[in-house]
Amino acid sequence: MRVLTLLIFIAPLAAGGCFTSSRGEALEKRVDALTKLHGVSSREAAAARKKIAADLQTAVTELRKNNAESAAQIERLQRTVVVLKDSVDTMTRQLAKITAQLAPKKRTKQRVLTPAQMFEQGKQMILQGQHLAGRKLLRQLLVTAPSDPNAAEAQTLLGDSYYQQLKFIHAGVEYAKVLASYPNAKEQLARAYYGLGMGYYQRKQCRDARSFLKTFVQRYRKHPKRGDARKTLKRMWRYRRNKAICTQP
Repeated sequence: MRVLTLLIFIAPLAAGGCFTSSRGEALEKRVDALTKLHGVSSREAAAARKKIAADLQTAVTELRKNNAESAAQIERLQRTVVVLKDSVDTMTRQLAKITAQLAPKKRTKQRVLTPAQMFEQGKQMILQGQHLAGRKLLRQLLVTAPSDPNAAEAQTLLGDSYYQQLKFIHAGVEYAKVLASYPNAKEQLARAYYGLGMGYYQRKQCRDARSFLKTFVQRYRKHPKRGDARKTLKRMWRYRRNKAICTQP
């Protein structure tokens, strides 16, 4: 490139013939100027190439950095998607559970029991110690069929159930209903008088206990519990002033 430039520069001079000394000096100066100009251009070109290489390296580095950041962002987004999916799954399950709870339940048709079935099942439950369920059936019988032949026994069983659980006040309430509602039920009346008397005795209310037990002893002379009632009466009389036995003389 440099030779070509010199040739282009010298060609017009050669075409004009011989050089004079002044023209030679001029030519020499112009050649030196061109040489310096070519040197400057070469340095600028080298500097430009160096700058381009540096810019290219910077761009590559930035690209790699951006790629790394993009990969990290993608990973974070993937984790976020997983968390959101788990949250959506949990909310879906909870919604399904709530929907199932709010949905109207199919009512199963319950078999209607006859009064006799209510009585037998209630009685067996009390005998087996299932007092709450047994009493529920017996009360249902008394409400739906108060004139049923088993009504007096059902009422008495309610008192017996509470007595067996040592709930003497509740037992007394049920036994009192026997006295008020079934005056002709001899067997049930006997149990009611005995239960009332012994319940008051257990509560240390000896005056009321004596009243019911005396009636029981006088009216039901052949009852198997008559002997126990008489012993209790004697004990109350003997310890009538003992507050540990009779708080009510």
